[in-house]
Parts: sequence; structure tokens; C-alpha cells
Amino acid sequence: MSFSDFYATGTVTVPAGGTAVVGAGTLWSTPIVAGDTLEAGGRAVRILDVVDNTHLTLAYGWPGTALAGSSYIIVFNSPSRTTGAYVAERLRELIERQRILDDGVPTYVAKGAGTNAPPATPAASDLYLVGSAPTGAWAGYGGYLAVATDAGAWRFTAPAQGMRLYDTATDATWERHAAGWVNISPVPTSALGAANGVATLDSGGKVPAAQLPALAITETFPVASQAAMLALTAQAGDVAIRSDIRKSFILSASPATTLANWLEILAPLGAVSSVAGRTGDVTLGTADVSGLDASLAGKLATGTRTICIPVAAFTPRSTNPPAWGLTETASNKRMVRSLDFDPATAEYAQVCLPMPKSWNKGYPYLWTRVLWAPSDGSIGNVRWAVRAVCVDFYDGTDHLDRAWGTAIAAASASSGQSTATCYTDVPNITIDGTPADNTLMFIEVYRDAANAADTYTGDVKLLALYVHVNINLPNDA
Repeated sequence: MSFSDFYATGTVTVPAGGTAVVGAGTLWSTPIVAGDTLEAGGRAVRILDVVDNTHLTLAYGWPGTALAGSSYIIVFNSPSRTTGAYVAERLRELIERQRILDDGVPTYVAKGAGTNAPPATPAASDLYLVGSAPTGAWAGYGGYLAVATDAGAWRFTAPAQGMRLYDTATDATWERHAAGWVNISPVPTSALGAANGVATLDSGGKVPAAQLPALAITETFPVASQAAMLALTAQAGDVAIRSDIRKSFILSASPATTLANWLEILAPLGAVSSVAGRTGDVTLGTADVSGLDASLAGKLATGTRTICIPVAAFTPRSTNPPAWGLTETASNKRMVRSLDFDPATAEYAQVCLPMPKSWNKGYPYLWTRVLWAPSDGSIGNVRWAVRAVCVDFYDGTDHLDRAWGTAIAAASASSGQSTATCYTDVPNITIDGTPADNTLMFIEVYRDAANAADTYTGDVKLLALYVHVNINLPNDA
């Protein structure tokens, strides 16, 4: 607590030559007495009368320039302060101040903290921390320290930051911070381990079991019968899993020997109760799902089929035919039949295929792959051409001499070895005629020898032809 020989809280306003002083934020009634001196702006005038907390009357007109909201001090130097009672009060204040200095810590013992109403009969020097809504003689001094005088009056002091106060009424210690008073009381010994108090720690740094609430730890018990479930040493919340009926039960209350205390744990609403009309362990086949076989039948059997046509199935055309060849390989004496195509003249070979009912009619195109071999080890490109036409025997108007579709040609290089096989993909072939179910498709293969892209100078051997079509087996009857 800081006791002062002057008062300087708030500001003052006084006109030049005037005697009426108006304060703002001031509490003059108790600490100021007639005869004290008002000092401001380098001027000093004795106070004639203390009207109230915010009004003073000077002994004569203010000699300086007018003051408006100015800082000031009022020095406690009135002759009336030299009375015996006043001197005794000041002596007590000085003794208290010295005690504080001797202690080194600004801590004061108070009769109450946060009190709003002053006590009716305080003892001299009783100290209180005034509350936030004071009444009576304490009105206007919220948060101040109030000290009772011998005459039953009160002296007030504004608290300083860092000041401490011990409240004997509540056994609490308060400290003044920038934001206000803060309770910094340590936990009293009587509250350790007590009801509504604070838990303690044992030698292992843990809360003793006696200070912990009762805990229920759920356990799970697999059992094979009702009798085994009722014989369990269980507590509420424990679960029994019955393997005999494949159900689980939870104990809702003791004792575990009472069947009614065991409640079945039901599956959540909306859970699957059956699959395709079956319950239990279900193994499904396609026949168990209505309409699934019919839906899958066409899809599972549909796909691309590759028709491999060996060279022996081909017929050389009467006009510009390739020659039949028969070659025996040098090392393994393998006999290879071929149609040998000339490097200078276009030569033609054909094959006739009866197409199945479910084929895709060449839509949008026919795809082929020509398998061939060079006749020697020279390097060069071979350009193959493929065209096709369909003849429908069921419409009664089609004929064998229909025009071919547009030939599609593609080239690929020889391997440089006379016995090495090569292939050339010829895709996107448009089939002329009327592609339909159960029609005959004629395919013609020839070497486009006159084209500049064909640079291989020797004969080439046609070995086989691949044709890709899509079919749907269930619809092929």
C-alpha cells in the first residue's frame, strides 16, 4: 500500500482569477481538507473549502492562466493536519510503510476483499479492498484500499501494480495486475484430496485410487451356452457372445445369473436380413438372381474371333495368278507351301468364306493380317492389297459376279532373311455387296507390285491370312 503526502488523481478546470475549481475523475471529500494547497502550472493557492468530491473553493483568485482539464497536485500541508489525532494517524501510516519496506514485498493484511459496504464499527487501521460497487462512505472508491482512522473515518489509496493483499476472511491472496486484482492463492492443505478440493499425486506421480471415481471396464466373454453365460462373473456393460445361437448379449444390471438382465444386441435398423431370399451363410450363383443368366448370355459370348486361313485354302486367279511354291528349309527340312508373288506384275489369289449368322457384317470395316516370307535375304518393302465382297444366297437376287469393294493396301519391310516370316496389317477394308447372316464372303489378296512403295526385288511367299470378325455365339444357330 502506498501512502502519499499529496493527491493528484484526475484533472482540474479553473478560470484565470477564479476561485471555483471543478475536478474530473477526482475524489476530494475525504483526503482533502481546508488549508491544503492546490498546485498547477507553476502556481499554488491555498484551499478555502472542500465542497464535494469534484468542487473546491480557493482562498483567493487563481493567479495564473486558466486551466482546462489540466494535471495538478494537492499538497497535504493544512495546519489542521498538525492536531494530535492527525499526527497519530500519520505515525501509524509511516510505521506501516516502514514495515512494508522492511518486508521487501508489498503484501497487506486485510479484513475483507471485494467488500462493497463499509463495516459499521471498524477498528483503527483496519484495511479493506473495496469492491466494484461500493456504497456509503466507500461510494466512488471501487478497487481502492480503505483504511479506518481513529475518528471512524476512512482514508483511501489507489492500488499500485504488483501490490499484494491477504484476505483473512477468505484465506485468499490477491495481487494487483494491469487488468485488476487477481486471486493468486495457493491450494490450502485442507483442500488436498478432499471433496470439492484438489486431487493429489502419490510417490509414483499418479492420482491415488481412493481419489478416483468407480470405473466400469467392459469385458467380452465368448460362451457356448446360456448356462455358461449365466455363470459368468460379469458386471453391467460386459458382453457375452453366444456361439451356440450366433447372438451377442450385454449385461444391463447385476446379477449376471438373472437371464432377464442380459439384453440381446440387435443389428442396426436397415441392415441386410437376407440375400436373394436366403439367410445365414449364403453362396450365390447366377441362377439365384432372377434374369441374370439371360442378361449375361449374349454379353459373355460376344467378342472378336480370328479366322486363320492357310495358303492351301486360297485359289490362284486364272488371270495373273501367283505360282504355287513348295520350299524345303535347309536345316530342319520343313516343307513350306506358298503362293509366290512376282515383283513386277500384280498377281491375285482368292478365298471364299461362309460367314456365320451372328457376324458383324464387316461393320464398320474388315480387318486382316497377311503372313508372308521373302524369297531371299535382300531388304525392301512389300505392299499387299486386300479387297472383299459378299454374296447373299438367300435374297434370290444376288449373284456371284458382284463388283469387289475398294482395295486397301499397306506395306511392311522384309526381314533380310530368306526363311524369316513377316506380316502386314491391312485394316479398314470396306466389304462390297450385301453383308448379311449366312452369306459368302470372297476375299482377294494381291501384291501391289506396280506401286512405288513396293521396293522388294524378289518373289514373296504368301503363307496365310488372318481375318478378324465379331460374333455372338448364342445367336449363331
